[in-house]
Amino acid sequence: MINRLYHFLGGITFAMLLIATTACVVIVGTFLESTTDSHRYAAQLTYGSPLFSLLLCGFFINILISALRRHPFKKRHIPFLITHLGMLMVLAGVLTKNFFGVQGTMTILEGSGSQHIFLKDKPSLLVESKNEKEPQFYTFNPNFSRYSLLNPLNGIDVKPFEDELTITLIDYAPNSYETVETWIKGSYTSIYSLRPAPVHIVIYPHDELPSPARIDLPQSKENPWNMLALVSDYDSTEIIAKKTYVNAIKIIIHKMFSGELIYQGALSNLLNDTVSTPFGKLSAQLDFSWSILKGFDKPTLYVDLADGNKDDKIAIALDGDDALLNRNAFPFVGKGKMTVDLTANPTLLMVKDSQNDVHLLAFSKHGQVACSSCTQGNLGAISAYDDGYLGYSLEAKLEGVEGSFNRKMREYVFLSTMRSERDDRDERTKQMSSEILLSCYLRAYGHDSENSLPDLNKFKINQSDIQSLPLVLESPLEVRHRAIPPSKKLEDNVPCVVLRLKKGSKEEIVSLRFDPTGSGFKWPVLNGEFIVRFQPLLQEIPYRLRLRQARQINYATSTQPFSYESDLIVTDRSKNHSVESQISMNNVHETWDGYRFYLSNISPADNGSLKRIQLVVNQDPAKYFLTYPGAGIMILGILLLFFRKNSKSDKRKL
Repeated sequence: MINRLYHFLGGITFAMLLIATTACVVIVGTFLESTTDSHRYAAQLTYGSPLFSLLLCGFFINILISALRRHPFKKRHIPFLITHLGMLMVLAGVLTKNFFGVQGTMTILEGSGSQHIFLKDKPSLLVESKNEKEPQFYTFNPNFSRYSLLNPLNGIDVKPFEDELTITLIDYAPNSYETVETWIKGSYTSIYSLRPAPVHIVIYPHDELPSPARIDLPQSKENPWNMLALVSDYDSTEIIAKKTYVNAIKIIIHKMFSGELIYQGALSNLLNDTVSTPFGKLSAQLDFSWSILKGFDKPTLYVDLADGNKDDKIAIALDGDDALLNRNAFPFVGKGKMTVDLTANPTLLMVKDSQNDVHLLAFSKHGQVACSSCTQGNLGAISAYDDGYLGYSLEAKLEGVEGSFNRKMREYVFLSTMRSERDDRDERTKQMSSEILLSCYLRAYGHDSENSLPDLNKFKINQSDIQSLPLVLESPLEVRHRAIPPSKKLEDNVPCVVLRLKKGSKEEIVSLRFDPTGSGFKWPVLNGEFIVRFQPLLQEIPYRLRLRQARQINYATSTQPFSYESDLIVTDRSKNHSVESQISMNNVHETWDGYRFYLSNISPADNGSLKRIQLVVNQDPAKYFLTYPGAGIMILGILLLFFRKNSKSDKRKL
């Protein structure tokens, strides 16, 4: 029985069975990859499965026994034995790489270096203690079994946390969706130093909006504020924002020279219909120019006074340095017949749209506008308190609405600035040009000469206060996770875990989404004693790579990229020896012990920013000792087999 098994394992029947099974596995893998568009899915079920490793072991056993069956060996067996020895070495090299090789990624910024790689197929939990300098890594059960304890990986001279911290896996989802909670959290608003306010749901944006709440902002000198927080399932943020602005603004219009009142009332009246006045028919047009992608883009209010065959049309910018200035909307310069002033209660509007993006809009008491959008892809400015142990906050700067100037103050500042610039000029032509422009502007606003400009000190304006300060708001940053059906394309799946952390009498349950780059937030737990992150396992390699420069090479007279290049300094830490290397998409750096560094990505694409590169790091420990020598020995054996065969045929001919 043993003898029959021995000859079967070394015979042609077993070899054909292995070849047929391997061919079927390859076919299945190719089919899976083409149908699911997922190389990782196909590899897990075929090339990276235990079955494929078992097939390689079967080939190794078949080749080894088929060679041993020739015992006792004779001289004519030498080419055969050499060929089989080479094949055994190649298979041994492949098996060694599968079990002991390294496959990971490394991210480096220009001017910095790293000796750590991320093993994406080995998820772990990074834990940092406020009292310890070194982070700890905890590994998960291979099957992510519920209520399993996480095992700490102890580094050299690093005291583990297991004596004081217990971490249990409560639940696991292979795919998840993350929602960043910013200014609106569920049914209430969240702003530091401000009590939560209710959030209203808007079903139809053209319906009447709810009444705003009255709040006092400690960050503002202008109080009280109107605040309105809304949630809409429709893409109607622009409609809601414009409607809120129109409802908040009142408009006052006077004759330029006599100062007689032309109109005073709600802006909405002028926008909806033409109003008859003793001085002509009055109408208005609002170009709000706001979108969820760009924010405000030169919003302008136009006011038109039609008197017979003559029209007087004033354009009022609502943001920027020239906000609230009355400018003649016609292409010629002349005297205006009216002045337009805006007034309102300062208003803060929050709108959460169907994409869970939150848009903040602020309207000053003089009608100026500002906005700050917080999208799921771009949160904006974020502050970390105590290195993240006390959490994170989102910051919004709303320019031009805090302590803003009214129309007259802006005119005086503008005219005084023009006069000071004119006085500083030396060239006669520039001086004349400035004098003409200043004279025209003075006449347009009813001033007979530049000497009629009032003193700015009368309005208690310091020269350093010409630019109004932004209104700065902060909100605590939070995230929510929910499980979603996993995708067949495993590369698109982002797993999520629910953990229970316990230390003494303190206990907390937290959900964490996988961070494939290991560069996201470390979330505080247990009252800020620890920070944690669900990420790939970090492994140290014997080489330190420093990025000197990364660049994108474009085609001539084009912005189309031709190649990506990076200049690296690679230091062998065991030998303290450094070499300079240039790698690109088609040029890798390889070390003597089988480490290969591939350039996979450079960001951002523009040349003026600090570059970040991503490297794929691959190590085949047996490449130079088994795989490559084995391939050479196998080729030599095949050549000897052909030579021996030809020699025998020549002898038969003789």
